[in-house]
Formats: sequence, structure tokens, C-alpha cells
Amino acid sequence: VLREFFIGNVFQRQPPEVQSFLLKTSILRHVGGPLCDAVTGQNNGAEMLAWLLRENLFLEHLEEPGWYRYQDLFAEALRAHLQSQFPSETARLHRRAGKWYRAQNDGIDAVDHLLAARSWEEAASLIESVVLRELEPSGESSRLWQWLQQLPEWVVQQHKVLLIAYVRLAWLGLPTREVDDFLSRAEMRIASMPASQK
Repeated sequence: VLREFFIGNVFQRQPPEVQSFLLKTSILRHVGGPLCDAVTGQNNGAEMLAWLLRENLFLEHLEEPGWYRYQDLFAEALRAHLQSQFPSETARLHRRAGKWYRAQNDGIDAVDHLLAARSWEEAASLIESVVLRELEPSGESSRLWQWLQQLPEWVVQQHKVLLIAYVRLAWLGLPTREVDDFLSRAEMRIASMPASQK
């Protein structure tokens, strides 16, 4: 009911350029001018956010200047509308956000967007090369475990560091039988790989 309210009484009453901006940026947890520009392909993100704020369109200030977030239910309604109206757009928008976060050296947010875009190899490589080093020393195993579970099994098995991390964390979070089955599948996959890839 609230979703229908937001779409019918708020979203659809906005000009087309505002609707497009809201839909495209709804995939973001936090919104700021440069990130919105990267995702939308426009160059008016900061101005659009200032306008949304003046219009009281469910946008909240964050502590960091120039950064905001959409109110949760409003963002959820926008994402659902985006998915129903433009399902093929979502992955492309997430890839753009992931690329922007990578350029800002923000591996954690980049990985979240790459996983949402189903860019498995790129996400796996980023987890392996950057984020793993950041998360493990700080005890962020739960976030790493969530990411590893989102990756397809075959992707995890192709990355030795991720495979080791997966097995180590699986022993803590899965029944022994599931871990044994995973290891059996991993062994078969590794055995079938060309020697140059082992």
C-alpha cells in the first residue's frame, strides 16, 4: 500500500527528468552529486539533490556534507518500480556505481554493487585483491561470508584465496556435511582444470 502511495502520489507527479533521476539513483545506499552523475550519466546530480531536498522528497541529510539518503520505504518503492519497469537497467546502474566506488578506492561499496550487478569475476577479483586485506584484520568476517555466499560456487573455486576463506568461514557457519560436499565439488573442479590454471 505504501509502495503504491509513493509511486502514485509522489513519484508520478514529478517531471520526467526527476523520475528518471530518482529511479536510477534508487539503487544507491547513499547519494551524492558525483556518484549520482556517474550512475545517471548526467552532470547535474548535486543540483538535483538540492532540488529534491527543497521539495521535501524523502531525502535525508547525512553527516558528511553533500551526502544524503532516501527514506527507506521511498527507496524501496523506487527500486521495485525500477525493477518492474526497466529490469535490464538495474545491473548496468550497479556496474556504474561499482566503477565509481572503485575509482574512489572504496572496495567495500564497490563489491556490494558488483555483486548486485552479477559481475561475478570482477567482484571476486576485488574481494581477493583489496577487500580481503581490509576486512580480515578488522574482524569483518561476517561481511566477507555474506559476499562469498553471493558468489556462484564455481567463481569461488577459481580463486584460491577466496576458496580458502570460504572453507575457513564455512566451518564456522555451515553443517559439516555441507562443507564436506562443497570440498568434494571443489576437488572435482580443481582436478578437471588444466595444469596451467592449478
